[in-house]
Amino acid sequence: MAECFEDGEVIHVVTFWEGDQKGTAARCCYHSCGFVDDEELVAFDYPCQRMVLRVEQAKSDKDFKDLS
Repeated sequence: MAECFEDGEVIHVVTFWEGDQKGTAARCCYHSCGFVDDEELVAFDYPCQRMVLRVEQAKSDKDFKDLS
């Protein structure tokens, strides 16, 4: 997903608070994509949490040392 964005961009999503059973799958998905928990907030009178992903592109293969 990060390849769709420029280095240094910050992506924000709002999802369920940790511990809310409705958000277990969504939070797991966001965490697996690299998002980290940010501020807790209330949206539409429901407790939520912002999650943030700071985009940093992986270096090309030529920048990595051969470890074999």
